[in-house]
Amino acid sequence: MRDSVHGGAAVRLDDEIDALCEKAKQLDATIKQIRQNAFRSVAKGSGEVHFFPVILLTEGYPVNPITLDRLREVLSMKSILSSRDIAPVELMDLVDLEIVEAVADAGGPSLVDIIKSKHEGTMRLASVTDHVRKVMRLDPLIPQRVRAQFNGVFGRILSVLGADTDGGVLEGMGVENDRGNEVN
Repeated sequence: MRDSVHGGAAVRLDDEIDALCEKAKQLDATIKQIRQNAFRSVAKGSGEVHFFPVILLTEGYPVNPITLDRLREVLSMKSILSSRDIAPVELMDLVDLEIVEAVADAGGPSLVDIIKSKHEGTMRLASVTDHVRKVMRLDPLIPQRVRAQFNGVFGRILSVLGADTDGGVLEGMGVENDRGNEVN
């Protein structure tokens, strides 16, 4: 999938979908294994199990309505991840994952709640980030984990440059200076 990210020559959507289907087959096999083990240990009459498959894509893979719609169509034709208790597969990239993390940091909806909302919403084929920002109208700050890393590195750089880290440059970003004081 690197070629599609970097604009490689002769990358076809069907080739990309085939690669994603292989990942989906792994998820499908895992779900089947979980079901076998869960049904052995869970008493009859308990709640229905639901699965929310997510394929995490790195390196800026284009998550868009065309890719997601085609992937879901092919998975359906191949009967992969097609049981009633399995939600439609989601494609997420690292930006989407950071958005979900930031929403969770702020006490917002969980990943499952976001996926459910997305499947019921008007932008069900859009990226998770687009759904969170445009449909759910959430604008989360940088995740706490990323802020801590950013503050450590960026704060040292500003200190070396002799810049004031008590405001100005970091203001409005929801980050802390190198002394642990929040700069907002």
